[in-house]
Amino acid sequence: MEDVLLIEEQATVLPLILGMAEEEAWRVESARDPDQAEQWMRRRVFQVAILDLRLAEGRGESLLSRLKQSFPLTQFVVLAPEGDAQRGLRALKIGAYDSVPLPMDRSALEASVKRACERARLGGELRAARLRDEHQPVLLGSSEAALRLRETLIKAAGHEANVLLLGEPGSGKNLAARFIHFHSSRRKGPLLTLDCAGISTEADRALFGTSAESGSLELAAGGMLLLQHVEFLPMAAQAKLLRALQDRGFAPEGGTRFVPLELRVLATSIPSLRAHAKEGSFREDLYWSLGATPLELPPLRERPGDSEELFRNFLKRHCVRFNRAVPVLRPEAMEAVKAHSFPGNVGELEALAHLIAALAQEDVGLADLPNPLFVGERGAKDVHPLKGLVHAFERHVILRTLKAVRGNQSRAAERLQVHRNTLILKMQELDIPNKRTQKHSRAKKT
Repeated sequence: MEDVLLIEEQATVLPLILGMAEEEAWRVESARDPDQAEQWMRRRVFQVAILDLRLAEGRGESLLSRLKQSFPLTQFVVLAPEGDAQRGLRALKIGAYDSVPLPMDRSALEASVKRACERARLGGELRAARLRDEHQPVLLGSSEAALRLRETLIKAAGHEANVLLLGEPGSGKNLAARFIHFHSSRRKGPLLTLDCAGISTEADRALFGTSAESGSLELAAGGMLLLQHVEFLPMAAQAKLLRALQDRGFAPEGGTRFVPLELRVLATSIPSLRAHAKEGSFREDLYWSLGATPLELPPLRERPGDSEELFRNFLKRHCVRFNRAVPVLRPEAMEAVKAHSFPGNVGELEALAHLIAALAQEDVGLADLPNPLFVGERGAKDVHPLKGLVHAFERHVILRTLKAVRGNQSRAAERLQVHRNTLILKMQELDIPNKRTQKHSRAKKT
């Protein structure tokens, strides 16, 4: 059922539209002025809006322009006086779907609104398909390690056993989990994520719930539960989780009902989890229950050739997000990216792409890359404290951004996605000269 909004002052067209609505199963609302029209459109999504351009004081075209900009998903059919063809043409240029002359022919209006409804429906389906594609997890890379990883994950998606994903920070464990879920028979069910590092004091409640509240193991029924950083799960919760996996169900704390496990468990952890299990800091029987054959993700340094493909993909994605053109990467800059070991793996690589996109430069050379990311490449003996690296990185980013916007702090804060006051405080912390403050101080002295 389509929602149709009629915007006219005299309500002369309303009876005709209501008659059509009864035949076509449209839901119709009417607005007598621009303010009322905007109120309706902010409360509900209308597939079609019929706008009479004869609004008082020539407000029809300006209203169309404003509404089209604010509500681009709505198709607009305008009613234009027959003797003023230019007004209808201007409306089409503004973005109206169709123009129907006045005095109006019922069949012409009905056909126009039907076509607009069909276009809105097709547009909605196209947007839904694009959203599905955008949310589809994609594992990029053409190295042998990347190809082998995709093949292994496809196999993992095809069975119902639990999967333990091991890897260094930033190696893509969460993406691998989403990839398994998307390609599995449970893709229509939920993929619920629980970070074990943040629930150490309330692990039982978070996992198993209570008599009055459902836990993650119950909420993920029909789908999958992803246990991030499972190495942080307390021993007592580990024992209870193991029993639940073995019994394929559990009783919530303080309750008597039995909750069957109707899900598949995915877990992520550090590569040394097996060693922790042998040492006794993690239950060895739970280790095997979570993944009889743990799946280890290779770090980026073991995927030769993948960094360029990943970097270009991340850069394009973030430039689209910022609505900016993708910059040209000079050969020396790309070679530096390819040569860097990226100890933070894919996560660090994406952070670099995000930075380059935020700076919004037309081309990127070696000097545009943040030096802190490449400190230590020349020798393993160099020692670089993390706090110092972070401050150096932040200083570089802020200075480059200020240069790109010619010192305009408001625009720099907008590009960096922080409040202007936050930027000024950070500049003070990092000893970055604030030219506006300096000018103000000099003015006071004189």
